[in-house]
Amino acid sequence: SGSYPMTIASDSKSAIYTQTGLAFGATIGVRFLYKVSGMGGNEMTSESIALTDPNIIYYIVGQCGATADEVAPVMGTAAVIGDPSYDSAVLALTATDNVTNPVTRFVANDLDNDIADRLLMTDEEGNATINGLSPSTTYNLTIYAQDDAGNISTNSTRVSFTTDNRAIFIVNTICSATGYTSGYGDIIFESDGQLTDINSSGLTVNGVVKYKKTFIPKQWYAVGFPFAPESYWGDFEENPDLYIWNGTYGDFWVKDYSGEAFNDSQTMEAGIGYIVQFPDDFEDVEVIFTSDEGVILKNITENDLDAVLALSESNRYYLVANPSVSNLTLSATDKYYIYDGSDSFELLTSGTTTVKPFESFVVANGVAQNSLKASLNIDNVTALEQLHWNDPVVGTEYYNLQGQKVQCPIKNSLYIVKKIHASGKADTIKTVNR
Repeated sequence: SGSYPMTIASDSKSAIYTQTGLAFGATIGVRFLYKVSGMGGNEMTSESIALTDPNIIYYIVGQCGATADEVAPVMGTAAVIGDPSYDSAVLALTATDNVTNPVTRFVANDLDNDIADRLLMTDEEGNATINGLSPSTTYNLTIYAQDDAGNISTNSTRVSFTTDNRAIFIVNTICSATGYTSGYGDIIFESDGQLTDINSSGLTVNGVVKYKKTFIPKQWYAVGFPFAPESYWGDFEENPDLYIWNGTYGDFWVKDYSGEAFNDSQTMEAGIGYIVQFPDDFEDVEVIFTSDEGVILKNITENDLDAVLALSESNRYYLVANPSVSNLTLSATDKYYIYDGSDSFELLTSGTTTVKPFESFVVANGVAQNSLKASLNIDNVTALEQLHWNDPVVGTEYYNLQGQKVQCPIKNSLYIVKKIHASGKADTIKTVNR
């Protein structure tokens, strides 16, 4: 309490006084007493101030006059600053309001991409960052302004942008998984590359895994994958999509091993070993095996093999994939057979050997080993028919998962794709449209 002088403002019509140190929520009463110079009888009174005086104006500290702000702001402009990353974008936002200045709160919506009432806060430069976006996705944000009283503008501004792809992580030497950060997506293995330093829980890939290799035609290769390949691709100008030979048509041969003989296979599964061969047309042609999204990669040692392979039947041979994306060192224990590049898997009888990523080998479970070489004859190699890889695709149809035909497939959505060849045959696969 007390009497305090007020300073006349520059407009000569108002006066200013500032009192600090008031408690939040306290009720303050103010009575204005004045003195006009040169006019007798208008002296400032000295009577006491009581809170019951009807001429006193009351304020509650923190409410600045206690009159609620019910006027909504007006949304102004919205623009993208720079290039969006794979999971965020920077927006320049403006708005005006009768009380809040500057407006720093905005609300964004894009229900097609599961963004509902996302609060955005601008910095001193008027920029706000929207995070948690998906790579390679087009966003159409409808943005409203919000003042400090919580009022939301009735008008809005629309801004559109497309997020970037995650960077591709190429493994063509010995690469450490510690370099694979959230900014990376697909992982491509080539040139016998290895990915090391993966922790015990494994590395979850933010995209797909691709394995690239050029095969010598008419030669069998022992291959295997720690994931199930979802698609196969050859570096051809026309019809690059490849299909496993099914006895009638296809582009390359795949065989699995039953423990007694090699048999034609029309699929390739995770953890299973196979032998593959490509025809003459694949001279100097790079082939790519691609996984589904989000697979988990691991570094496995020989000590982990029993748990990984989970061999259940005794006295059997198993053709298995290297479960690791790094070199797997095997020691001579009279149970491993390594492919010799021709038609046999040779028993490892001394020392150690290395199985590279995406290669396969034979494990003998409880079989007595008296031979230095287990000859696993690959039957009827020369009698296979020439593949019809040059049967061109003349039509492609898309269907949703309910079986309804889709005229305009949306990017990054899952469809059943039917490819119709000139011969009349049709291939059907389930894939994400890219």
